[in-house]
Order: sequence, then structure tokens, then C-alpha cells
Amino acid sequence: MTFTGMKGDINFNPDKLDAAYFNVCVDASTIETGIDKRDEHLKTADFFDVAQFPTICFQSKAVSKIDSTYRTTGTLTMHGVEKTVEIPFSFDGKTLRGSLTLNRLDYNVGTEVGSFTADEMVNLTIVTTLN
Repeated sequence: MTFTGMKGDINFNPDKLDAAYFNVCVDASTIETGIDKRDEHLKTADFFDVAQFPTICFQSKAVSKIDSTYRTTGTLTMHGVEKTVEIPFSFDGKTLRGSLTLNRLDYNVGTEVGSFTADEMVNLTIVTTLN
């Protein structure tokens, strides 16, 4: 599953982490699984409800470095639910790569659907290239 269309502001300089921040959103309607019928269902009120909740956003509160890995802590807002998350990430040249695992039910995504095919735990990988 992928989302595209990330927009927002990123300020990241590994030498100035105290000034670093992430304030980005993705368009929830850009969800793509490779199966058109599934994609359309995921956009409905059964799952992401993109009509009511058009974006998935992250706003950082802090950025730090531990050994060779960076971390950002902030608020992830999805499906009208805000939760604090920590995203470990790497920085190589101009590319940031992060990942986290979350429970989709914590964000009320797919709670009304008795689905045996959708895992509760979802692994997210975030890749972006800085200009």
C-alpha cells in the first residue's frame, strides 16, 4: 500500500537538529494497493473515509540523533485521531528514510469492518528526497 502527494515543510540539517522540523501531509485519496477495487473500498467510510478525512499529517515536536539513527517525535493525525509517534529515520545525501509500526484500529481505520484480510498492525515506510 502506498500514498503519494506528500506536501508540507521539512527543515532538516544534521548539524542543526535543534532547528529541524517536519510538518507534512499526504493526500489519503492517493492510496494505491495495485488492486483498483480494493483501493476504492479503502477510500470509503469503511476504512480511511477520504471524503471526511482527506489528509494524513505528521507534525514533529523534536528531532534527535542516537548513534547513527535520527528520530523525530510528533503528532500523527489520521482519520480524525491524533497520537504521538516516534519515527526513526536515516539520512543519506538528500534522502530521508523512516519507518514505524502502528495499529490501524488506534486510528479507527477499518474498525467497523469484520475483515480477516487486513492486519491490525501496519508497517509504514516513509521516503522523501530533500530539495
